[in-house]
Amino acid sequence: MINRPSIPKEIERKVLIEAGHRCAICKYTRIEIAHIIPWAESSDNSFENLIALCPNCHDLYDKDKKIDKISMLTYKNNLAVLNQRYGDFERRILQHFFDNPNESQIVLWERDLDVLFLVKDGLLKPLDRKYANIINFPPKDYLLTEEGKALIDSWKKNHCLK
Repeated sequence: MINRPSIPKEIERKVLIEAGHRCAICKYTRIEIAHIIPWAESSDNSFENLIALCPNCHDLYDKDKKIDKISMLTYKNNLAVLNQRYGDFERRILQHFFDNPNESQIVLWERDLDVLFLVKDGLLKPLDRKYANIINFPPKDYLLTEEGKALIDSWKKNHCLK
């Protein structure tokens, strides 16, 4: 067996903070760092491939195979929203798309900073529509991206927002 390198402390800290030092699934506080794609397959100790799990959920995923990889990726994606990556305004925008599945565009009167993380994470894309005769903060159109739609769909499957 090949010795795998330790997870760098700064990445481990980031994973623990992301999960609030709790299991991403059951919220138990005795946790381990788990690989979403196993180390043997990926040799990947990146933040994106790591998740905080309690020993029980870790076994259910790795050993018992009772939690599938799609579910684990969904838990990882949900951590950003559930642990305050997005502000209240951004969460309400996501809730709007959750509640209105036929909509993929929204017009906002807010400044770009109010949706900064949704744009940075590729969930919303600003559109170049110009509004005439509005001086201070003109409205701006945003499109829900394919990544945004996929996140909303995964929440619907897991009933995460409602």
